[in-house]
Amino acid sequence: MSHQSCPHCQRQENRIKQHEKYIAQLVEYVAKMNQRMTDLEKRHVKKV
Repeated sequence: MSHQSCPHCQRQENRIKQHEKYIAQLVEYVAKMNQRMTDLEKRHVKKV
């Protein structure tokens, strides 16, 4: 059974999917930055 939606609904679904991808990329970026900050803090503490 295939799901057919109107063109407007399909565009909305596509936009939502694209936004979900952007959000996932941002979350990944923030996680990487947090890891870098943690690493830098650990190095700084070792030097002090």
